[in-house]
Amino acid sequence: MRQEHLEQEVQTVLQDASSVFIMGHADLDLDALGASLGMYHIMQKYHPKIIVDDVTHELGVAKILKKRSNDVDIVKSKEVVDLVDEKSVLFIVDTNKLSLTQNPKFAESVPTKIVIDHHDVGADTLQTKYSFIETQASSTCEMIALSLASKNQTIPEDISVMLLAGIVLDTNNFVLKTTANTYFAAYYLAKCGAKNIDVQYLLKQDLEEYIERQHVITDVQVKNKIAITTGDENIKYRREDLAKIADTLIMFNDIEASFVIANLKGNAVGISSRSIGNLNVGEILEKIGGGGDVHEAAAKLTNTTIEEVSIQLSKLID
Repeated sequence: MRQEHLEQEVQTVLQDASSVFIMGHADLDLDALGASLGMYHIMQKYHPKIIVDDVTHELGVAKILKKRSNDVDIVKSKEVVDLVDEKSVLFIVDTNKLSLTQNPKFAESVPTKIVIDHHDVGADTLQTKYSFIETQASSTCEMIALSLASKNQTIPEDISVMLLAGIVLDTNNFVLKTTANTYFAAYYLAKCGAKNIDVQYLLKQDLEEYIERQHVITDVQVKNKIAITTGDENIKYRREDLAKIADTLIMFNDIEASFVIANLKGNAVGISSRSIGNLNVGEILEKIGGGGDVHEAAAKLTNTTIEEVSIQLSKLID
């Protein structure tokens, strides 16, 4: 009932909106972008704009942005800052923390914020009247797919593919955080035309990058069923590289959680983690400025080293 009431209130807000924006977290992945495009489709009559400030993109995200650049209004925040007024509305998807959005300063400037997310809430969760947070959902794409299914709406095939790709990514191919609702969402999207071959196209990896990631796995330390590994000090990895390594480690026997630490671009160290559910990796990484949920989490720390972050992490999980 609360969700139905919230949806009615949101519709009232949108009717009076002067401008509508959609923004995911920084370093877009297929769940954040799929959710953004799903919301874009739902709100077409309000002429929304999707804000993407990331300079570089992971392969699947880059494929979608290239394909949809001509028929979806995707902009940088600096291009629309003058459109923000007291009646502007911003949908924040796949994160509930302002600091993790594409542009926290822009997000702060929009008076009405609507959060749609599946990650755990924390001390720095955005406080807003309009909040749709379902921590039991596998992904934000699942939440949007279930909402569409409940209204018996049929969506275009390309939107269904992107939503399904987000679900497949966040569940690691239906291994983690998968419930009956997850399978139903996938069934609904398949009915709308999503084909596995199209989803796999978005998830395909670069061979050279894959080989480089395997080098990181060769130096894993395991303690109390927790696998921890670090990247080469001389290599700047991408956030998605760390996530894929963490995904790989969690698949091994007797591993219940994985943490991958490596240098990122911009004088930063990143951590990506996965868990089968016995260890809440979201709570752990939130203590050092990151976030996530029981099954997956990430953090990005500046002006530090891999060794220093490794020591911090060891203290948190011991």
